[in-house]
Amino acid sequence: MSNYKDWLKTIESSPELNGGGTILAPLFAKILSGKKFNVVFEWCAGPAWIGMWLLQNNICKTLVTGDINKESIQHVRKSAKKHEYDVRSYCSDNLSNIPSKEKFDLVVSNPPNYCDIQKSHKLGALRKDLRPSDINWAIHKDFYKNIGKYLNDDAIMLISEVEPYKKEVYLN
Repeated sequence: MSNYKDWLKTIESSPELNGGGTILAPLFAKILSGKKFNVVFEWCAGPAWIGMWLLQNNICKTLVTGDINKESIQHVRKSAKKHEYDVRSYCSDNLSNIPSKEKFDLVVSNPPNYCDIQKSHKLGALRKDLRPSDINWAIHKDFYKNIGKYLNDDAIMLISEVEPYKKEVYLN
């Protein structure tokens, strides 16, 4: 693997887009080390740190990203061009703008994880922040209802999730 900290500095981004992908990308690569995938989809990609780190480490050949934020998509495209990565990036509300012709061997994601963070919680201000909050898991429900038509027969999904009823979340 390349030096992650040096590589990370080459990926286009802005602080308000970081929902934790910078922390989790090395963990995804470690879990998938030694495996090879043709087409990987990063759901709720933001600047696509996870998927691009998989590309950098030859875990995948092509990356497809989807994110609702246009700024994220612009960053993904700039980084892909800079690194000459094979990336197709879509501005999409969940899967709504992902072409039906896309088929994935692997899906990775660090989606919004808090399903109902309360205003009274010490992090309650995050309730309206799209990075951590998926109120009533609406995004999740729609994603899991529709992802099947994009998966190749032997595809796998590696999604970072939290236990929705826990009061504390810890990263190991």
